[in-house]
Amino acid sequence: MIVKLRKNVKVEQIEKLIGFIESLGFEVDCSFGENTTLIGLIGDTSGLDSSIIKSFEAVDEIIRIQEPYKRANRKFHPEKII
Repeated sequence: MIVKLRKNVKVEQIEKLIGFIESLGFEVDCSFGENTTLIGLIGDTSGLDSSIIKSFEAVDEIIRIQEPYKRANRKFHPEKII
């Protein structure tokens, strides 16, 4: 899951959001750009209600990143299948 933040967000708001995400048991990877700040959640977010994170004032958009066919995906079963 990727959380895109609004422009001109205060550092305190970012720290509060990161603290909350970490309290849920996820690792966080932040990317600070000139115009956009992204927070990547590392871990299984399939059971996470994104509206909880969306309720933070600093959040602009939530983008779910997942592979629904993970168990059948060749990336997870690299052995050659005939």
